[in-house]
Amino acid sequence: MAVGRICALLLVTTIFDEIISTPIIKAPWGNIQGVDVQGRGGKKMSGYLGIPFALPPTGKLRWQKPQPHPGPGDGKVFEATTLLPACPQEVPWMGVYNGTSEDCLTLNVFVPVGDDVTSGALKPVMVWIHGGAFQVGDAASYRPTKLVADNDVIVVTIQYRLGVFGFLSTGDATSPGNYGLWDQRLALVWVKDNIRAFGGDPDLVTIFGESAGAMSVGYHVISPASTGLFRRAITQSGSPYMQLCFPDSNKIKELASPLGCSSDPGTPFTMMLDCLRGKSVEELAHMDKILGSKQDTGFMFMPRVDGEFLIDSPARLMTDKGHMASVRVEEVDILNGFNNREGALLLILLKLNPVKDVYTARHFRHLLSTWMTCADLGPANGVAFKMLEFFYRGTDAFTNRSVSLDTLVQALGDALFSAPSMMWIRTLAVQPHTSKRYLYWLNQNLSFNWGGPVPGTHHADDLLLEFEFLTESMLFSGKTGPLTPEEEKLSSDFVAMLADFARTGNPSVHLRSSLGEDIPQFTSQGEAYLSLSTNPSIQHHVMRERLAVWLQLLTEVKNVTNQLTLQVAQDRTKDEL
Repeated sequence: MAVGRICALLLVTTIFDEIISTPIIKAPWGNIQGVDVQGRGGKKMSGYLGIPFALPPTGKLRWQKPQPHPGPGDGKVFEATTLLPACPQEVPWMGVYNGTSEDCLTLNVFVPVGDDVTSGALKPVMVWIHGGAFQVGDAASYRPTKLVADNDVIVVTIQYRLGVFGFLSTGDATSPGNYGLWDQRLALVWVKDNIRAFGGDPDLVTIFGESAGAMSVGYHVISPASTGLFRRAITQSGSPYMQLCFPDSNKIKELASPLGCSSDPGTPFTMMLDCLRGKSVEELAHMDKILGSKQDTGFMFMPRVDGEFLIDSPARLMTDKGHMASVRVEEVDILNGFNNREGALLLILLKLNPVKDVYTARHFRHLLSTWMTCADLGPANGVAFKMLEFFYRGTDAFTNRSVSLDTLVQALGDALFSAPSMMWIRTLAVQPHTSKRYLYWLNQNLSFNWGGPVPGTHHADDLLLEFEFLTESMLFSGKTGPLTPEEEKLSSDFVAMLADFARTGNPSVHLRSSLGEDIPQFTSQGEAYLSLSTNPSIQHHVMRERLAVWLQLLTEVKNVTNQLTLQVAQDRTKDEL
């Protein structure tokens, strides 16, 4: 833990240029001392860093729901002046994440500097849930200066257990799983109970996240466990419809056996868990990486249907009008969005060279069939697969053994991000609701990209417009220089849109002068959306033809008997690579 704190101290002195103590906050949880921080460009905010909202999930509390932290105690002051370590993580494409600790269930509260939290109007609150495929990430990397200093909102960034520590499950009551989601929920409860002391409005909380963070946001929207903890939700490049392969219940055996915790097939789950609780963080994280590398998706332990947080599959819950009414989805304002080249980042995650212009047909088929299997869309040689292959590759699907880079990027992005995002907003639009529904599409060729030299806005590129990072090159190829003047304006527009939505439920306030009108709400008839770029505009039916394949054709194909085949297509492709 000492090493982790030293790393965290180095982190906070790097992420902020100047550190000055703030007045003590008197919250129900306890007295909290923070720091006034100055980031790049001279922008300031007050930070209350590393606040523990749960007891350390160690020993017998490993693979249990988080237990609330009691606070510093009467008369004591918690020194919230240091960003604390991330939760343990080790993933195939990044290796060991340094400076981690199992004692990681902390949050950071960022407040506009100089605010008198004891008087004045309460501010909107935005709670950030980081992404990272439920395997990697932390709260410290996301510096919300633009939201807090420029847009006068309070931002809370939270941490939750990841990978094997957050999502190991026995598939029964012994260890149901989803501990990372329960961590997020407890953080939301802490915010609800304490944020007024920071000048925040507990009845005006917006949860927002990107990728797996957006999936998490969607899970909270449809989970009975989180009903009433927030008023608005923003989902960036992610939704509950995203399929990262819900895991089988007995994955614990694959973990326990090589660690010497299951020598007999009949070993009870309770004995396996007791044994695994005695293993070190390093042993478990490393085995998580090894087992994940054997999965098509690279992940072993993920959110699952547990009967309590997720009482059924998200797809079924979202079409159950009774369930959606019971969790009061009709009262939650939702802003949903995605980027125009979501699939580019996956080239690196899947260990493909993004500089190449073409790939083999075998590459294409393997990747597409993997995601189809996750989404339960039928076998790789079935009707749906043939139709998809023909749609993306045209007649070349049957004559050409190569696949262009852009074709691969489009197919991966549509399958994993764009289509699930559209399914999410479409489902919300047809459900009875008194709240608001909006859609944006980030459509700009940027001077930087996480995923290499593919023009457009890649998966996670929006994060560099939204936050200031410890280093802009922290992921993959990254960017080392500043945004262009045009990108700075786009960044300001994007962040203001998010803050306006959190404050009023209308994302149009800042953009109204550029657009000449308000952004229309998304409806099943018009499907209006904001095309967000350096020249923003209102459009309708985003990527209509491409997404129709996933949203309409495949819905029907799933119900067609497997006896139907595209015999001609099969005959032409059976000799290909």
